[in-house]
Amino acid sequence: MLDTEKFKPHVRNPPLNKMRLSGLEAITCDENLGFINIGERCNIAGSIKFKKLILDGKYDKGLEIALAQAESGAQVTSHIYM
Repeated sequence: MLDTEKFKPHVRNPPLNKMRLSGLEAITCDENLGFINIGERCNIAGSIKFKKLILDGKYDKGLEIALAQAESGAQVTSHIYM
């Protein structure tokens, strides 16, 4: 038999009413964060050039666009694929 005193049920953390994003690094968007620089040209709805690269299978060139956004200071890049 299991010892119920030894194995207590998991207690959930209280809900957080802030936006959390994750990727290589987690980021919580709150009043302490300030301005968030979003690179917006990494989706096929926002850039014809990016769309053509992705549809042509030139993912390495698409990645160069995302890298340029990050190197220019983007903390988040938008990725919308259809």
